[in-house]
Amino acid sequence: MIIPTVREVLTNLGWIVHDRRQESLPPDEMTVVLDDVDVEIETTLTYHLTTFVLIEWDAVNPDELPIKIVELIGTLEKGVIETAQDNVTTFKFVKCDTIPLGLLYRVQLVVSYREVVEIW
Repeated sequence: MIIPTVREVLTNLGWIVHDRRQESLPPDEMTVVLDDVDVEIETTLTYHLTTFVLIEWDAVNPDELPIKIVELIGTLEKGVIETAQDNVTTFKFVKCDTIPLGLLYRVQLVVSYREVVEIW
């Protein structure tokens, strides 16, 4: 499962990680939640499962935000590769949004992980 791995890596980086969305977040906290699941049937009882994970945090300083996003993406990707026991070659970043919230910016990163699931 990729969601616990992402949470573990971010926690090891010093973030306080929540497993439920929050209305507001202090500077050192973020949420990591399931965003979407896409299931494709390959053959009987074999499926391609893509899990989309939403990572959110609030930022105060927009000047440093672009480089902080890139640093987080790189560090998270490296941490997932080092931590995950499964094949992580299908772990990738899908999109990044920044939403102005008064004096804050809500940063939303979506990552995906694709795997083959065989039932039985």
